[in-house]
Amino acid sequence: MHIVEQAGWPTHVEWETKNYEPLLERIAKGQQWHFKLRANPARKAKEDKGRRHRSDGIVGKVQGHITVDQQLQWLIDRSASHGFTILNDQNDQPDVVVKERHKENFKRADATVTLVTAVFEGRLEVTDAELFRKALCQGIGRAKGFGCGLLTIAPDLNNKDE
Repeated sequence: MHIVEQAGWPTHVEWETKNYEPLLERIAKGQQWHFKLRANPARKAKEDKGRRHRSDGIVGKVQGHITVDQQLQWLIDRSASHGFTILNDQNDQPDVVVKERHKENFKRADATVTLVTAVFEGRLEVTDAELFRKALCQGIGRAKGFGCGLLTIAPDLNNKDE
């Protein structure tokens, strides 16, 4: 059975995909974009009663950031390594809104998975085109397998370069 049928959509609907390459090729340092990102802002706690041991010797438990300030700082801290910076608004504050914040619990195999998710919407400027392209193609943060990390962009109408 085709995936579309498995997902519950009728088979007579025609789906269309777009080539992503033209957009990726247009990405350049200095461009400004509106963006939206659903992410799992989290950190690895070094000391926690529910320790998780990894094969590389690191002990810790992944914990979601729960306050708006923590979640916003999580995004700002990762922006440079993903080739962008968050622009500031007229009040010299980061031009980003944190919304649709949820804590989700569900079973997976023999464990309960807890995800703290947030949707970020705002404006950014590309600082490294190659890193930004990678972020667009590979996502940002953890929980990509659970629908997090997808960075979407739209032209900034105030910036005529896009």
